[in-house]
Amino acid sequence: MMQQAFDETYAILLKSYQTGYQISNQELALILYLSLNWKLFYMELHTTHDQFYDFIQPNQLRAYTGFLRNLVQT
Repeated sequence: MMQQAFDETYAILLKSYQTGYQISNQELALILYLSLNWKLFYMELHTTHDQFYDFIQPNQLRAYTGFLRNLVQT
């Protein structure tokens, strides 16, 4: 996803969420860390369930770690 598309989608997500719930600046700052934890949780889940075997292959793991690296750097 290109940065501009991500920014637009993220803005829509936040605006939609805020129509029903208030979100503080502290909570907004936590989204990055929660995203990392969520992704790491699912990476671990893939190792314990056979139907996710394809997701733990080297090429897929490189893509996941690249995604996480990009998420942290931006």
